[in-house]
Parts: sequence; C-alpha cells; structure tokens
Amino acid sequence: MLVILTTAIMLALLAASLYTDLRYGKVRNHYTLPAVGLGLATNALLGGWPAAQRSLVGAGVILVLALTVANFAHIGPGDLKLLMAVGALKGIGFLAVALLATALCGGVLALALLVRRKRVPDVNTLAWAVYVNAAGKGALAGMLDAGKLPYSVPIALGSCIALFWG
Repeated sequence: MLVILTTAIMLALLAASLYTDLRYGKVRNHYTLPAVGLGLATNALLGGWPAAQRSLVGAGVILVLALTVANFAHIGPGDLKLLMAVGALKGIGFLAVALLATALCGGVLALALLVRRKRVPDVNTLAWAVYVNAAGKGALAGMLDAGKLPYSVPIALGSCIALFWG
C-alpha cells in the first residue's frame, strides 16, 4: 500500500511539475512543498520508523547538498525542491538511483539539443562537459546558448527509470 501510494503521488507531482516547467519555466512550490510533507507523513504513518528514516534522509540529502554546494549543478530552486520531494516520497535508496539516472538523462538531452542546434563543440570540450554534467555540475546544459534545459524533464525521466529499474 505504501509503495503504491508514494508512487502515485510522485507520478502526479512529476506530471504537474513537467507541465509548469515546460509551460511557464518554473517548478511551482505549491506542488513540491506539500509533496515533501506528504511524503514524510505518509512514510511515517504507513511505514513506521524505518520508512520515516529513509524518507527523512532522502529529503535531507538534497537539502544539505543545496545548502552546502554553491550553485548546485545549475539547477533552479524549484528543481531542487522537486528532487527533495522525490527523496521524501521514495526514500534515499530510490533517490540515489534517480539522481544518477537524472544526471545521465540531463547529459543526453543537452547533447541532443546541441546536435539539433548544430552547436556540437570539439571532442575534448564535449568529453569534459559530459564528465562534469555527470558529476553534478550541469556544464553541458550551460553550454546551450539558446536558453535553458528545463531540468524537470531529466528529473522526471530519471525518476521513472529508477521506478522501473527496481
């Protein structure tokens, strides 16, 4: 029951965040902040202390990273709160897989946009940008000269990959 409920909430959150990010360029707080609280409460009430711990650590990891790492991966604050909500809903184990998949999806999407815009850099610059993006610096997305990559897209893809992975 807990897994189904948290998964349904996460998918609804991702869908709403995708819509607002693609349409308005923002991930809205009135979706993400209640989802953090709902994830913590749902895990605590239905899963007991072990689930509450996983939920707290999942949300806390993103919060600590956001507060300690300057300009965390060039990701906006709404995207960070979206990741925090995913961590609160699904726990730290899920979040670890989702973050890795998100970084890889972000790199692939940014590369696809560069190719589409015929702005592919030389091989050394591209290799460095892919490495730095996977390490959490978002350099490949920063190389896009015509706007930004709405990061809710790789977050949603990475979360869905983590969902179907395990």
